[in-house]
Amino acid sequence: MRTAIYGGSFNPIHNAHLHLLRSIQEQMNFDRLFLIPAGIPPHKSAGKLAGAAERIEMCNLARCELSMPVHVLDLEVRREGKSYTAETLRLLSERYPQDRFTLIMGEDMFRTLGTWWHHEEIFRLAEICAVKRSEEGDTAMAGLAKEYEKEGAVCHIVKADFLDISSTAIREKVLNGEEISSLVPEKVAAYIFRNGLYKDDPVFEAYRLEIQKRLSDARYYHSLCVAKAAKSLAKRYGADPKKAELAGVLHDILKDTPKEEQLQFAQRFGIILDNFELASKTLLHAKVGAAFLERELGVTDPEILDAVRYHTTGKAGMSLLTRIIFTADFISDDREYPGVTEMRSMAVSDLREAMLEGLAFTISELTEKRRVIHPDTLRAYNALIFEKEGTTL
Repeated sequence: MRTAIYGGSFNPIHNAHLHLLRSIQEQMNFDRLFLIPAGIPPHKSAGKLAGAAERIEMCNLARCELSMPVHVLDLEVRREGKSYTAETLRLLSERYPQDRFTLIMGEDMFRTLGTWWHHEEIFRLAEICAVKRSEEGDTAMAGLAKEYEKEGAVCHIVKADFLDISSTAIREKVLNGEEISSLVPEKVAAYIFRNGLYKDDPVFEAYRLEIQKRLSDARYYHSLCVAKAAKSLAKRYGADPKKAELAGVLHDILKDTPKEEQLQFAQRFGIILDNFELASKTLLHAKVGAAFLERELGVTDPEILDAVRYHTTGKAGMSLLTRIIFTADFISDDREYPGVTEMRSMAVSDLREAMLEGLAFTISELTEKRRVIHPDTLRAYNALIFEKEGTTL
């Protein structure tokens, strides 16, 4: 069995990793691949790592992108202390004595291979497949290969185009709320987003975990999607992106809480509910949710509380943040209603028009179903119409 070994932090695994492996497989035709997420890489600072289980799961999600059989091994992340390649190869040789191993690495790693811990044992236990970046590196790598071969190494120098993608850049994009769908497999991008990976803001992280605990998986995912959309709209219209993201993730905090429990919160907080809110759990969760955030979770920012309070009905005289959260709730990535694509485009070009569209949709739907319409919704719609026409309500 000719088995390739490819290790790395995979923090996260991305399309450049997969492109490299496809190129090597075309030239080497291995029987299978062992993908091994590292524990603590000894040759470089790993930076902020996702958890071991999360990195392994991302590798498992990505392996379906490759045509050859791929096995994700956790032997390095389970090992205490630093992960040395010689120890990994020793263990693999004991487990799979019939395998012929080939260790895959890039040009930079190949140039330092002679300094690795017990590199002579690495040469004994595995062949080396080194990927050159350019023709210019060919001569230097060929010379190094000859030196390594004097110590017993078997070296294969292969050429593969490198994609300009790095895990560091991906993590920065996630932190900034930017798209990564072109940089990692679709399932990996969804996993990063759904699990809130690479978010360094401790305040956001604390509230995200609280939301995750209180909501169903689908509702939690929706909250993350709204947070993402709100952050993007905030950048577009000059609001505070961090505040918008936080309001977005918090907006549905009590949506999955039973109505009876919400009514108990309202009574405890001294909230006076009107007949519309008493009749509708959809309206109830917004008003009580804002009070819950303030009384139970210590959210004191009046803009965030107002955005949560009116994200369902809207109101006359909405702040920019409240408008953003109201709209983000309509255009988040998880929404699939007819016309959502046009709504997303509208939100980017004209926030007020997008709000009017959302309010008109809500009013039309409630009218069609012969349901009452909250006065705040009608006031919000009328106020925006007057604003558009340059008059006052």
